[in-house]
Amino acid sequence: MKAKPAGLTMAAVLVMAPAIAFAQGATFQSTNTDTGRNWVQGHWEVIEGTSDRDYPGEGDTAIIASGTVVRMTEDHQAAHLIVEGEIRGSTTISWGGGVPLSHTFGNVTVKDGGIWRLADGVGEGGGSETIVPIETVVTGDVVIENGGNLNAYRLNGADRATLVVEGDFRCETTAFRFAVFPRPNWTLKFDGDEPSTMYLTAGEASRNFTNIVIAEGKEVTISTVQGVYLEEDGTLAAEDDATLNFVDTALVFGPGSVAIDSGATVGFAGPGGFSNAIFQVAGTRTFGPGLNAVYTAAGGAQVGDLAPETMGSLTVDTPDFVFLNKDLTVNDSLVLVNGRLDTYDPLADEQNTLTLAAEASVERTNGWLTGMLARAIDASQTGPRVLPLGTDSVYTPVVVDITGAGTGTGVLMASTNAEAFDPAPPMPALPRYWTVNADGISGYTASLSLTWAEGDAAGLDTDLLRAARFTAPNTFDVLPGQSVDAGARTVTVPGVTALSDWLIVEDADATSVPGWEMY
Repeated sequence: MKAKPAGLTMAAVLVMAPAIAFAQGATFQSTNTDTGRNWVQGHWEVIEGTSDRDYPGEGDTAIIASGTVVRMTEDHQAAHLIVEGEIRGSTTISWGGGVPLSHTFGNVTVKDGGIWRLADGVGEGGGSETIVPIETVVTGDVVIENGGNLNAYRLNGADRATLVVEGDFRCETTAFRFAVFPRPNWTLKFDGDEPSTMYLTAGEASRNFTNIVIAEGKEVTISTVQGVYLEEDGTLAAEDDATLNFVDTALVFGPGSVAIDSGATVGFAGPGGFSNAIFQVAGTRTFGPGLNAVYTAAGGAQVGDLAPETMGSLTVDTPDFVFLNKDLTVNDSLVLVNGRLDTYDPLADEQNTLTLAAEASVERTNGWLTGMLARAIDASQTGPRVLPLGTDSVYTPVVVDITGAGTGTGVLMASTNAEAFDPAPPMPALPRYWTVNADGISGYTASLSLTWAEGDAAGLDTDLLRAARFTAPNTFDVLPGQSVDAGARTVTVPGVTALSDWLIVEDADATSVPGWEMY
């Protein structure tokens, strides 16, 4: 479990690190009230516990008391830094070149009007002043509350500061603002081993960011009341293998940009998906073609017209449905946990197509797809291809199993329809039919399995059910050797060499009839 803030108590939180030869667990409070340029590390008073040091170290609690200003020039690694006054990152006086500085803290709370400056634009003397990049690492959580303020002031366009948070980042004050003039162009980077949450309360002044980066392989959930505002030239970025989840008001807006790498995962618990309902930035929106999307929203989420034309994987786990706004190709996996994926766009009244790459897997628990599904196929590769089809309320899949290799590469196109086939066959039939076609392949032999829905065969003898293939203009062919599994509600047809529309009929003698004319 990651370390959590110790709230407003004086109790120190132990942060494991290499052995240090001094007592730990003391609480220090800053006592320096000098407002000139002579801050070094401030003056510290031990107000709880014991210490043989005059500054906070690993395992301690450090309080920047109200009315004091402290400049951090060393890596104190305080377990819990509580900022009530003002804390400043170091300014390097260069005289020919400085080196990047870094600070590490445990948990940080900025409250009661306190100010935490990640970089300090105030110089200390002559020479050629240069502010070098400062990276501040918080191994636990950052909490901004009660009018606390965080900024990354820079001098004369100097390099930017970076705040790396390994735990949660919580802003619980509407008086908070990240940006100051001149624009700091600072970076908030999540790089912890455990999943993090970025929580922002209501109020425009509590959500202004420059750069937000989800580091490679890390996971962050953004939970906001009114969204995340990206400053000009700012970017929300998820690196390769990172996971970025949106909950509550899933909104990213402002003049900045969004960049999601291939291999990253984006989770949507709201209805917007990749559309303008989520990403309303005025800058560029870049989504890698190999990204992974996960939809858990209720109420009919949309994949989004801003989504890339190809994805690595698509996961649907919703009590309702997710629909496509555009044609989409999935290269690696389609994961249907709950709910349905609908290729029909009800907003535009358009039918779209989901295409699965030849090597893509289908992982299904309770979900299914309605509408048009295409699956790339190499006829020389034998084995089953699952087409996880259904209609609005039921799962009625198709399995095309290539048992005899053919030639060519092409696509299987499939859909299912919860209505009687027209023209009707000359015997009782289920009120459902399947369209399964192949393009670009030949010379194959397949076994075709059709699964009907519970209630479809009411009043019929399921032992007599057979699959009939429609051949235009008005012929139905029933191939021999079919089998029925009434418990699984499945008819299996071996020896298929051509695909078309299929329906299921009741006829004891159907297997002996190669076809019949309707008119």
